[in-house]
Amino acid sequence: LMRALRDMNLPKFIFEDVPLFLGLISDLFPGLDCPRVTHQKLKRAIETDLEEHGFRHDDDRVFDLQVDKVVQLYETMLTRHTTMVVGPSGGGKSVVINTLARAQQKAFELNTKLFVLNPKALEVHELYGVLEPTSRSWTDGLLSKIFRDVNETPTRPEARYIIFDGDVDAIWVENMNSVMDDNKLLTLPNGERIRLQDHVKLLFEVGHLQFASPATVSRCGMVFVDPKNLGFRPYFYRWVQERCQGDDDNEQAEILMDLFERYVEPCIDMALQGMVDGMVEDDGSLDYFVPTTGLGMVKQLCQLFSAIVPSSEQVASRRRELQQMERRASMRNLNAASSASSASPATGPPQLSRRGSMLGRLNRRSSLRSLHGGMTLGGIEEEDVDESH
Repeated sequence: LMRALRDMNLPKFIFEDVPLFLGLISDLFPGLDCPRVTHQKLKRAIETDLEEHGFRHDDDRVFDLQVDKVVQLYETMLTRHTTMVVGPSGGGKSVVINTLARAQQKAFELNTKLFVLNPKALEVHELYGVLEPTSRSWTDGLLSKIFRDVNETPTRPEARYIIFDGDVDAIWVENMNSVMDDNKLLTLPNGERIRLQDHVKLLFEVGHLQFASPATVSRCGMVFVDPKNLGFRPYFYRWVQERCQGDDDNEQAEILMDLFERYVEPCIDMALQGMVDGMVEDDGSLDYFVPTTGLGMVKQLCQLFSAIVPSSEQVASRRRELQQMERRASMRNLNAASSASSASPATGPPQLSRRGSMLGRLNRRSSLRSLHGGMTLGGIEEEDVDESH
C-alpha cells in the first residue's frame, strides 16, 4: 500500500512539494522502508541511451533524478493509456519521452514509434475531419488519419505513441474524453467510432494545464517534469564537452567550468532569486520585461560565446580552408603567368597589350565562377599581366 501510494503520486508533484509528500508518507507508515521497484534492465538501458546521446553530466545526483523520471513515466504508462507530461520549457520533457522510446527497444526489444503533432496548429475540422453537408462525403482530418494508421495490427511486438505537443484546452481536447477513459473510443463527426488498440497510447506534452477541464485531467496519468530538478548546469556541461572534444582542449574545458562556477551561477542566483552569497537581498530578484529562466540565460551565453570565440575545431577547419584557397589562387596565378610568358617571345608590344587584356578578362570570369562554386583569393588583373611582361 505504501509503495502504491508513493510511486503513483510522486511523479505528479513539483519540486517543492516532494519533501512534504515524503514526510506525510513516513508519518502514515512510521518506521517502514519500502524500496522502489528497480526495473534494473530498463534502468541500465536508460543510462546507456543518455550517455550515447551526450546527456551524461558530472552531477550524479541530478543524473539519477533524470533516469528516475524516465522510469516514472514508464510506470505511469503501465497503468494508464493516456499520460500527460507537464512542465515548463527546459525541463527535459522531450528528452524523457524519446529516451523511454529508445530504452524500450534496448531493454525489451520493443520497437516504439512516435507520432508527434501540434493540435493548436490546426482547426478542429482539420484535426478530426469534416462531413460535407450537401454530398455527405467524409474527409479525414490529421488526427483521425493517424488513429487509423496506428490501429493497424503490427507484424511484430511494437508500441505506438501519439504525442500531442501543444496546449490543452476545451476547444479540441473535449472530443478526446471518450478516448482517454476506459472506452478508448474516438467518435468522429460522421458518427464513426475508432477504438484505440492496446499497443497504442496517448501522450500530452504540455507546459501547463490552466485551460484543461477537471474531466480531462482526471482521465490521465500525470508526470511533472520540473526544470528545478535539472537546472542549467547539465546544459553548460554538455556544451563544454561538445566544444572541447580534442585532447588539447582539456585545459580549455577546465577553465570554462571554473569560470561557470565562479561567475555564471552567482549571477543567475542574484538575477532570478535575489541571492548574494547565499543570502536573499532586500531588493529581491531583478525585473524582466520578458520572463526568462536560468537555462535560457545559459543558452544565450553559450551561443554568444560560440559566436565570438571559435572552437579549436572551427579554427582548424578555417585554417584548412584558407590553405586550400591560397593553393587554388597560386595555381591560377602561375597558370596565367605561364600562359602569358609562353606566348610573348614572338609578339610585339601591341600584341602583348591585347594578350594581357584577354588574360585579365579570363581571370575576372574565373573569379566570378569561383564566387558561385567556391571561394578563391585574388587574381591577376590586366595591369598585373602588363607589368609581368
